[in-house]
Amino acid sequence: MRIAADGERVEVLDTAIDGLGENSEDETRRPALILDEISALTRVPLRLEADRLQELVDDPRNLSADLHAQVEAFVISSNISRLASTIEFRLGESIGLNLLELEGLEWQAVADQVEEKVRQVLLERLENLLGKDGQITHELETAFERLPQNDEQTRFRLLALVAQGSSTSFDPKTHRQVRQIFNRLNYVHQAGELLAARDVSTLGQDVLEHLQHAQEAVIVSRRTDQTRPAERRARRIEKHRQRRRIERHQHTADHPVIGGETMRLTPSPPCSSG
Repeated sequence: MRIAADGERVEVLDTAIDGLGENSEDETRRPALILDEISALTRVPLRLEADRLQELVDDPRNLSADLHAQVEAFVISSNISRLASTIEFRLGESIGLNLLELEGLEWQAVADQVEEKVRQVLLERLENLLGKDGQITHELETAFERLPQNDEQTRFRLLALVAQGSSTSFDPKTHRQVRQIFNRLNYVHQAGELLAARDVSTLGQDVLEHLQHAQEAVIVSRRTDQTRPAERRARRIEKHRQRRRIERHQHTADHPVIGGETMRLTPSPPCSSG
């Protein structure tokens, strides 16, 4: 099955060609200007050889097949480009698709090549993350050495650790290295599979109990944090007392007698005898 061209664009092209054919004797515009106007109407960058431009005035219907082929090729290329962009946005990296190689292919052949490119990207990512020298493999080995305990909280930390990664890139604007955090793993699909295996009749109760436990954990955490404002206030008061003590000592040390300076006594004027 071939990818169908945009019917609206084709209809606009046919209307423009018919209009040129009916008014060819009264046409005064330059052929290049006519082609630009048809390109704007169809939203397709149409091209013609210089020796064929005059046919737009003399016999525009003779160019119908060529212009139709250009519209179809443009629509096909645009659809494939959008498909590749959507997939690359989802994957977070380029799949290296060559659009020129896909021109003129059946849709199934295009789909097969796109799927093969995606499969190669995923296999390379799997090797880079979980291979013998993979990032996650190395990080887990290091984490196991630092986290000897193997309880539930430790496993949660490891899941959070391997889910995200970091990369260093060069910012051309600031000319500095920038460290970026990105998601390596997504647990949504795995969570969906776990839920699909649960008993539907008890699933609602399980979710409710989970939320209740989470609420209890939040309450306990808030109670623990209530003592922290009082502790911070006590520390501020103690710092203020120390600062006042230092200022008081400094004021005393600056006194001229206590500080070791000789006082300058100003003689009083002699008293006149009456």
